[in-house]
Amino acid sequence: MDLFFERLKTERDEWPKMLVVDIFPENVRWQCWHIWERKFTDSEEEAKIIVNIMTQHIGLKYLAPQSGVHRFYSSELEKFFIKGLDNISEMDNVNYAFSVLELMCQQISYNNKTLIVDINKRLRLGGIGYKFINNKLFSIQDEHLNDSCIVPAITLLNNPEFSEAYEYVKKAYDDLRGAQNTSLESAVDNIQKAAECLLKKIFSKLDIPYGSKDTYMPLIQKAADNNLLLPCNGDKLNPLLPNINDTLKRLGEIRNKIGGHGKVHAGITDAMSRLAINHAMADMLYIMESYNMKKNQPTEK
Repeated sequence: MDLFFERLKTERDEWPKMLVVDIFPENVRWQCWHIWERKFTDSEEEAKIIVNIMTQHIGLKYLAPQSGVHRFYSSELEKFFIKGLDNISEMDNVNYAFSVLELMCQQISYNNKTLIVDINKRLRLGGIGYKFINNKLFSIQDEHLNDSCIVPAITLLNNPEFSEAYEYVKKAYDDLRGAQNTSLESAVDNIQKAAECLLKKIFSKLDIPYGSKDTYMPLIQKAADNNLLLPCNGDKLNPLLPNINDTLKRLGEIRNKIGGHGKVHAGITDAMSRLAINHAMADMLYIMESYNMKKNQPTEK
């Protein structure tokens, strides 16, 4: 339910246009906290699970100063989520808060998708560039790109048929969030492995032979040779189809230049790694859509 002032902001188009991932305003944290409490009215057990996970991974005994004999996990988690820790960087506190939010969303999402929609809405209206999708927070700084490409690709991948490819996609996004030179190389490597797994799985389904050591560019060529990259009848872009093969191969070229194969490359930027990952997600969406079209085509007698 939107209140009057929220409806006014919507009508006036006053919500943030730019999405950010390096801030987490206190009012948005409170909004997310209240939604979590709607799910868990007696939240002590759920809070204890999150507190134990966070203290273990950060290396702390408590997430917030204790008062009294008894330990109240919900109060401790609330203080940590809203205010963070003293004597650490603001960016670390922001990342810890997003980590807590992801754990909170995982607890909610088991049987209440409506509250997840509410949290994603609060993040979007607060100008936050994250969205909880398929049990993880994903960056959506370019919302149009993600709504038309990244989210559909993740949705198609997140099924048992493509589980191995999906695991590599998740690893790539985890690496990208690490934003260090070695982790960015690993992000590029893992996103290409995701595409390779996807292609090999599709080839297996269609009885197309391939080599176990085939890499991305030869696999794309094999997909083209076997008419897997299908045009759409009547589409004015059909004449571009031969060039799509070359476009899809660019991912392999990006990966060979900036990561993988045991080489160490200096100066890999976050922007370049995002380019590789977004390129790969667009590639995989097109490949899966082509595969689904081919599956649904009537067989020739």
